[in-house]
Amino acid sequence: EALRLTREVLGEKHPDTRLSKSNLASVRIELPSWSHLAVDPARSLVRDIRAAREVAGFTPSEEAQLAREEKSQSDQFRLFANAAWSRGPGLVAEARESGAKPLTASEQAGLREEVLTALQDTLASAAGKAISATVARKAAGPLEPLAIEREELSLQWLAIDKALIKILGESNGASDDAQNERRNNLRAQLAKLEADMKAIDERLQKEAPEYFALIRPEALALAAAQEVLASDEAALMVVPTTYGTHVMLVSDEGLRWIRSDWISDKVDAAVKRLLWDVGADVDVNAAEWVEWGEEGAGAYPFAFDSAHALYRELIAPIADGLQGKKHVFISASGSLSSLPFGMLVSEVPTGDSGDPDVLRSAKWFADDYALIQIPTLQSLEFLRKYRASDGKAASLPFLGIGDPVLTGKAQKRGNRRSSQSNAKSANAKNNGAFKRMFSGTPTRGGASIANISELRKMARLPGTATELTAMWEEFGKLDNSLYLADQATEGFVRTQSLDANIIAFATHGLLAGEIGGTAEPGLVLTPPSQASESNDGYLSASEISALKLNADWVILSACNTAAGDGSEGAPGLSGLARSFFYAGARNLLASHWPVRDDVAAKLTVRTISIARDNPQLSRAEAFQQAMREIRNDKGADSDNDTWAHPSAWAPFSLIGDGAK
Repeated sequence: EALRLTREVLGEKHPDTRLSKSNLASVRIELPSWSHLAVDPARSLVRDIRAAREVAGFTPSEEAQLAREEKSQSDQFRLFANAAWSRGPGLVAEARESGAKPLTASEQAGLREEVLTALQDTLASAAGKAISATVARKAAGPLEPLAIEREELSLQWLAIDKALIKILGESNGASDDAQNERRNNLRAQLAKLEADMKAIDERLQKEAPEYFALIRPEALALAAAQEVLASDEAALMVVPTTYGTHVMLVSDEGLRWIRSDWISDKVDAAVKRLLWDVGADVDVNAAEWVEWGEEGAGAYPFAFDSAHALYRELIAPIADGLQGKKHVFISASGSLSSLPFGMLVSEVPTGDSGDPDVLRSAKWFADDYALIQIPTLQSLEFLRKYRASDGKAASLPFLGIGDPVLTGKAQKRGNRRSSQSNAKSANAKNNGAFKRMFSGTPTRGGASIANISELRKMARLPGTATELTAMWEEFGKLDNSLYLADQATEGFVRTQSLDANIIAFATHGLLAGEIGGTAEPGLVLTPPSQASESNDGYLSASEISALKLNADWVILSACNTAAGDGSEGAPGLSGLARSFFYAGARNLLASHWPVRDDVAAKLTVRTISIARDNPQLSRAEAFQQAMREIRNDKGADSDNDTWAHPSAWAPFSLIGDGAK
């Protein structure tokens, strides 16, 4: 009744009407005898959202509004998935008693396809959008430079709009006249950018209309998704919600859909446990620290119970549908986007969980399939379309950049779990220093120029030189392909042609959550003698986005390069990964936690050499074999260490189209 009245008074498109639909669907889901009726208002809500997207324009303010609505819309798509489950596979006895009839096989299939597109919308991410933008630029043909200019203007508009909002909300003691002058200046800049973008958009609409369809793509229907996948490939979408975790399997054999009873909080807890176990940067309380530190037996225990529980809930119910597949693409949301699925196990092995032989004997998901992380199904389609249409060969086989000149005490990368308490204290100390690095002069875009005296105090990472040199040697020590120390500068990266089949960065990677303020995630390079807006020794995410890359692989051997951008609720792959895809990378090898110095060079170099020496293998298969070799190498076994632990062999995820 409330929904009917709201419709009559405010109309179908009013925000309050949408809210009424959402509330009605939520209430019905909670009531067993009414749960099957939740799908109708939830479906209507999804249709409203998609209809609004179709008529939304492409001005900076309209695109910013869509971005602001993205999280709430994602919640509504998840609501629909749960409502659909209650009507279809999850129909309960109370609902049947109230008159709900089970759906026919055909109706169930139709409902699954509806959920397939809804879950794709929940997985929309900055990394996926970056891939869409890259393909859209190529589709613009001769107007590609104009499309690039439009994207750069859009980034400037967003930064200036953010700066204007900040000024409007603060009072820093400046006179009214000074504040008004700053506001008017920023408004004038916004107006100029909008006029410039309008002129570009008019030309693109006329001469390259496909551009706008590609930068705002629609979810793939089942047939289109199957067309993207080869017969030996499958795609998994995994979406935790407050009602349970949805898992969808797409392959040439059809579409499978299950929902685990594990809600997002329970999934988050298991992921947190595993990430703590491998030395990732996660917040734990004192009780968890003590409890987890005492669990397990042997030199280097691993939380097999948590790894198996996630496998049991998310993979086991659809495991038979993976039989015969070589490559599995995984698109996951929430905390799962920060977890390499290869460290899940199909059963808990017998014996001490920290015994190297037990660790090696475990049935790791990484051994069953070559796993590849993707932002969305659409991004895989676009990557394949882009790669097929981009015939430009790279001028170099390899380009390595890293080991910046820093004055801090040399450190090894990769903190072992046994020393995490020390690392935690160091991180707390470092975070204060990081914030001081970016508290200085704001740039025209609203970010901050790094304080190079603070930046220079960071620890030197000699292991990065070892890793990059080993890669360089694999390619015959070619001239002009290795840039270390004084040569590893932001000026070089931003002005030289980054045109190589493999481009590797090995250095400090900082997250937005670590550095705070107006700074962005980025990579540390050798600081200049004097900082400027174009060169302050810190290659930020927006600066990476502006690079022009031609690379099949970009290897990011640093800390947490697969993590989010630091914003509230940001998914994994929304930070540095997004920026490198935007710049033109077609595949990334990015890390979820600090990579160990004693492993990094072996893992990355072996991946490269296996792929080079075995052209019949895909990138993902080469990476899979390299991880297996590290895990089975007994050379590092000791009373308190082993490479058989996932902390050593599983920090990286291959992101992109690694099956080719």
